[in-house]
Amino acid sequence: MSAYNSIAPDSLSRLIGSPKGPILIDVRTDEEFSSDPRFIPGAIHRDAGSVAGWARVVAGRRAVVISRDCGALAHGVAAWLRDTEIGAEALEGGYNAWAAAGLPLIPESKLSPRETIWVTRARPKVDRIACPWLIRRFVDPYAVFLFVAASEVLAVAKHYDAAAFDVDGAFWTHRGDKCSFDAFVEELGLATPALRRLALIVRGADTGRQNLASESAGLIAASLGLSRLYSDDLEQLEAGLALYDAFYSWAREVGALFFSKMAAVTFGGAYAVLAYVAQQAVENLHWLSSGEMLDGLGMAETTPGPLIIVLQFIGFMAAYRAPGALAPLLAGALGGLLATWVTFTPCFLWIFVGAPYIEQLRGARALTGALSAITAVVVGVILNLAIWFSVHTMFRDTTRIHSLGLTFDAPALSSVDPWALLLAVGAAVAIFRFKAGLLPLAASAAAGVGLYAIGLISTGGAG
Repeated sequence: MSAYNSIAPDSLSRLIGSPKGPILIDVRTDEEFSSDPRFIPGAIHRDAGSVAGWARVVAGRRAVVISRDCGALAHGVAAWLRDTEIGAEALEGGYNAWAAAGLPLIPESKLSPRETIWVTRARPKVDRIACPWLIRRFVDPYAVFLFVAASEVLAVAKHYDAAAFDVDGAFWTHRGDKCSFDAFVEELGLATPALRRLALIVRGADTGRQNLASESAGLIAASLGLSRLYSDDLEQLEAGLALYDAFYSWAREVGALFFSKMAAVTFGGAYAVLAYVAQQAVENLHWLSSGEMLDGLGMAETTPGPLIIVLQFIGFMAAYRAPGALAPLLAGALGGLLATWVTFTPCFLWIFVGAPYIEQLRGARALTGALSAITAVVVGVILNLAIWFSVHTMFRDTTRIHSLGLTFDAPALSSVDPWALLLAVGAAVAIFRFKAGLLPLAASAAAGVGLYAIGLISTGGAG
């Protein structure tokens, strides 16, 4: 439990990025700030001694005061703000506790001057609404945005000592196949799971690659609608902020929703489900790489209950990489438990609800025909998993291909792993030509483990 008139780092981290989150006021001294020139996302730096002069800036908003270690400086400023009828708390443990917890910190060197003015092209759409949203929620709640003709962006930015974005020649702009929003997320150290997920949606919408995320099409439609509704760029920006608030709120909850949705609507056995899980966890949610997914699948195959083992592994890895204020191992353990709970609760619900009707359903001819068709589909899904598994096992590098409405990983033939290929071909011949039993296949698996241990084979591409 947090101390009186203070808030714990993990509690604050859940508020940052929300439209009704508190104003963060960093009152570290100039010397303290110089020794570690980073700041908590969204924090504004103010002098504690002149609180009477700037207190009115946060009027009407809840405030959290941040000092180095939550000593008298932070509590004194918070008390002064409360005296002016501003709800204020101190960050428990201060900046040091936040940094020790491994929570996001933005380097000051990326943003100069700190009081930010941003310039971009007029008539904003996807990227030029997403970037201001990120800046307002995570960098500077009072940032100023100037929308001008594309040809004038760099000159206006230079005149006002501002930062240009989403225009050729600017630092904050498209890089390769990634958009300006990606540049902000990466450069500012904000690559949390939720923002990575949102970045993928923005990238798909902004670059016309809607196959990157199913939500990209909806974002395009909403962005075009806002453009039609508002002729004033600043009015459109204010309306667009609410749109990205909604997307971000959804992105933060997608983990538990992913496991629950998978449990509620998938069928066909563990291997049919794992094909969907592997695709989502690696390619869409980016919780782990393809090589790590192979590790999880391989581990699961050595034990009973492969489905729950893999899901626990994915939940562990996702939480371990984004532990918030928790120790990574503790966060990982809790993530694995959460994955187990939200997966099996819907499953058992279906079992208990449907059990009394199973015998009646078996006699329904229409349903039996439908289930026969589903069986064929499930076989195809399992084949998809087998191909994905094979490609990432036998080739070290793959290339993401988007063509004719399809998305798949094409192997780089030059990166073939000859030992893995030899073992796979040998196992296939043993099974289908010589009808080999369990022991020869176990020997083949043991040979694979031995080759991996001595470094002759890898666990596949990084995805």
